[in-house]
Amino acid sequence: TNLKRPMNSWVKGINSFLPHSIRIKWAHEVSPDFHARFSTLSRTYRYIIRNTEVPSALWGKRSLWINQDLDLVAMKRASRYLLGKKDFSSFRGSGCQSKSPVRDISSIKITKRNEFIRIDITANSFLLNMVRIIVGTLLLVGRKDIAASKINAIIEGKDRRLSGKTVSSDGLYFIGPKYPKEFKIPLQENSVA
Repeated sequence: TNLKRPMNSWVKGINSFLPHSIRIKWAHEVSPDFHARFSTLSRTYRYIIRNTEVPSALWGKRSLWINQDLDLVAMKRASRYLLGKKDFSSFRGSGCQSKSPVRDISSIKITKRNEFIRIDITANSFLLNMVRIIVGTLLLVGRKDIAASKINAIIEGKDRRLSGKTVSSDGLYFIGPKYPKEFKIPLQENSVA
């Protein structure tokens, strides 16, 4: 746009047109070569599992409910096999249109606080349903259906049928992208669970 107005006016104006489920928190001018998707260095997704005996009315559509005990130590051990630049064909949804299945996962953090298990995954980019398939596979490890070391064979097999099921999208949250410092885009803190 060529309009000149204070940044807080952009925030208020845009929010007046958005549904209540979406909010703009801040705005600032960027260079013409900035692209919200293609300028990112990495992206982080969080998957929330509610690990209790009884389902929750409030968290039912905001998390995945698992009522079995999960071996978090084994899940963390298994997640290490996923780190680095790899061919993630085994973790790719069938409708994926990406030209290459190679992605670089830089971090996977699995934490538990009260009844909530959070799985935060950061990568340069993701394939269709990749996070949900990774979580489904880590749950196989957590339930002791497969050994943590089996993750390596699943990756090397490059076959979607080898990995776990695609878990529900109910527990999936986009935490945010990370951009090069030159664009001066702040890291977003997200307080989801």
